[in-house]
Amino acid sequence: MKKQTIDPEARDLKIVELCLDFANTAAWHASDQPEEHLNDYTDVVAWAKSVRLVTAHEAHRLNEEATRRPNQAVTTLNRAIALREAIYHVFSAQAHGRVPAQADLDILNKERSRALAKSQIVAMVSGFEWEWMSDETALDSIMTSAVPNVSEGENNDFFEQNGVSVGGNRPAGRCNSAPSADTRLARQSTHP
Repeated sequence: MKKQTIDPEARDLKIVELCLDFANTAAWHASDQPEEHLNDYTDVVAWAKSVRLVTAHEAHRLNEEATRRPNQAVTTLNRAIALREAIYHVFSAQAHGRVPAQADLDILNKERSRALAKSQIVAMVSGFEWEWMSDETALDSIMTSAVPNVSEGENNDFFEQNGVSVGGNRPAGRCNSAPSADTRLARQSTHP
C-alpha cells in the first residue's frame, strides 16, 4: 500500500459521514495500489483533528501519550486500521447488494462493545441521554467516534441514498460519534 499523509486542514463533517470518512483513510481502496493514510498513530490523531474530533491541545496530549506508550500506540493503530477495513468492507458489501462478511461484522461488534463500555445513561429533566466518559490517556478514544452505530435516527436518508439499510422493517442506520475525548459525545435521548 502506498503511503500518504493526512491533510491537516480541518473539515466539518456531519455525524453520519464520520465513519465513512474514516473508511476513506485509505485512498483508492479497491485498486491494486491503495494509498494508506494511517501510517502511524500520529496519522490517526491527525485524521481526528482534521474532522474536529479532537482539539489541537487534545491532539498534542494524545501524541505525547503515544510517545510514552509506543507499544500501545502501535496496537491502537493496528486496531484502527482493522476497524477502518471492516467499515469499508461492510459498507461496500451493502452498497453492492452483498451480505457483509461475518469477520468484518465481528470487528465492528467488538469495537462497538468497547465504545459502549465507555458510555453511561444520565437522567435529564426530559428523559435520558447517553454520555461518554472521558479518559484523557486512552489512545483508542478516537476510535469510539468512528464505530458505526446502527440505530433509528435522523440521518437515515443519507444511508438510504447510498444503498445502506439495516434490513427488516427498521430504518437505515447512522454513525453516532463524538466530538472529542473530554466533551459529551453524540447523545441520544430516550423518553419514558
